[in-house]
Amino acid sequence: MRKVNKRWLLWVLLTVLIAATVLGGCGGPAGQGNAPEEGTEGKPAPQGAGETIPPEPEEEKQQVPLGLYIKNGSGNRALTTTVDAAFTSGKDIVVLSAFLSAEPEISGGTFASVWSDLWEAIPEAAGCKIGYRLTYAIVSGETVSQTILGPEDTEENRAWVETYIYDDVHQDGWYSHLLPSDMTEQTVATTIKLTGGPEISDVGTIGVEAFLYKEDPSAEPIGRWEVIVIKE
Repeated sequence: MRKVNKRWLLWVLLTVLIAATVLGGCGGPAGQGNAPEEGTEGKPAPQGAGETIPPEPEEEKQQVPLGLYIKNGSGNRALTTTVDAAFTSGKDIVVLSAFLSAEPEISGGTFASVWSDLWEAIPEAAGCKIGYRLTYAIVSGETVSQTILGPEDTEENRAWVETYIYDDVHQDGWYSHLLPSDMTEQTVATTIKLTGGPEISDVGTIGVEAFLYKEDPSAEPIGRWEVIVIKE
């Protein structure tokens, strides 16, 4: 048998041991992976340049207070949301007056003085006008919608509901409903009256809306109030 050179065997073992030590020191501890850059630990990722910031919601415009009032037993005017009334041909159904108020009841002074004081107390009402809108169904199933801005608009749908508007502020002595010839820049339709037409029996519940507007009556109202008139 060939004898093994002990020195040569010792040199081989020493070489293998040194190589293993060198190779083992080239990497970090097991499982460590790549270390983060200094100073970046715990920092959130930067916001992407393409992200859209949602706009702030627009502040909702506060509407001017507007209510429809009816005279009560004490002579004061009560804020109204529903009215039970007889629908009779040739008879008044309801009379509603528009004030810039949301108070349950208005009292004191003449109509003109109370109305003017309330109007002048609200700067946003300057330059506004009052319009009305009627909505009701008839027996055929048709829904009637009528917008009233002036006396000429009251000539429509009179077979079902006759409408009359009044200016209770710019008057001196006795007065009647407004006619086209009465209209001026100062005229304001403070009151609307509904009267039964020849075919009032065909009419169901009536919605009466008062609204404030400036140049465009079809725009979002500056203030509004609705009363439901229910057939007795």
